[in-house]
Amino acid sequence: MKTINYLLCLFSLNTFMMLGLTNRILATSNIEIEGDTPFTDKIIQSGAIKVSVSYTPNDVNVSGSSDDKNLTYSIYYNDQKQIEAKDYTRYTGEVVLQDLDKNGINEVVIRTFSGGAHCCTNHIIYTWDNTQFIKTETGYLDGNGGGFEDINGDGTLEFLTYDNSFLYKFSSYAGSFPPSLIYNFEKGKLNNITRNHPKILRETLQRMYEAIKERQKDDYEINGVLAGYVAQKILLGEYEEGWKFMLAHYDKNSDWGLETYDEQGNVTNKYPDFPTALKAFLIQQNYLKENGEVQSNSLMKFREGNYWIGSVGMGLTIKNEQYQYYDEEGESSWQPVSQLTYVKDGVVFDGEQYWCLSSLAQPRGDGIAVCQASGWVLQ
Repeated sequence: MKTINYLLCLFSLNTFMMLGLTNRILATSNIEIEGDTPFTDKIIQSGAIKVSVSYTPNDVNVSGSSDDKNLTYSIYYNDQKQIEAKDYTRYTGEVVLQDLDKNGINEVVIRTFSGGAHCCTNHIIYTWDNTQFIKTETGYLDGNGGGFEDINGDGTLEFLTYDNSFLYKFSSYAGSFPPSLIYNFEKGKLNNITRNHPKILRETLQRMYEAIKERQKDDYEINGVLAGYVAQKILLGEYEEGWKFMLAHYDKNSDWGLETYDEQGNVTNKYPDFPTALKAFLIQQNYLKENGEVQSNSLMKFREGNYWIGSVGMGLTIKNEQYQYYDEEGESSWQPVSQLTYVKDGVVFDGEQYWCLSSLAQPRGDGIAVCQASGWVLQ
């Protein structure tokens, strides 16, 4: 229990599992891994998917013990073993059955923790694809690594995390505030859909703004928050506004992040100031192009075709990166699709009216339908 208390102290901002489950087979959809409590062949099952899990705590006082793979699991489909694997986890973890993509078949999600003061959680995902399980991973991410949540109420789970590359880049860990990352899970892959959720992005942006005001009041590391703030504004399509805000508030005396290093730790370059270093970093991380312009969002490229829009009798044609809408009175002129603003769930706004871009969407209420995956326009 001493190691558990130590872990909780290190990660006071994260939520950890409750302690005290017994070593019995659980008739639930998740198995929690708890510190120094071993177990053998715990089973969870949902429909055709079954998982058997065993866990042996490592003795952290024994040299080399932390390198041992102490988490063993077998995954079955219709009682036929398909996967047998081992991984390492320290102190905590979880195996859970969740339907991430709303196809009626649960995925197996295995959460492991590497240990360390600011590190790291990996989510391993197995999804059944007709004849076999497909494996994908989030990779090791800071703290609790993020989590799956239905952020728009459509029954599909999104994975919410943040861009770990911003940690320590322009301030200490505590002084950093990384920008958001949001993924969906489809056909065995995690797809970056961050810019599709401006409401979530703006909520985080507000917390960043409040953190900046606190840093100003306390005269504490501000550049690490401003770096995330500018990136978050880029995700919202407001780069110029974010950049001007940063220029007005950054700490001109801080030299954190101005130097770059090679693999041997030798200094390879030194930027004259924080704005120059930040712009180079944003280019490196694909928030900006090499010429300093904002990267185009691949999620906002439209497939060519004909789609329903707000009400019966209205439609939209997309061709050669331009759109034209039509109704009972005729057709509009062609306009660039860049004028469309994504709102939510396939709903876009052209400055005057909201459109639901789905070939199968049925209008309701004020004409905005919730778009389904079938007929989805955004790639």
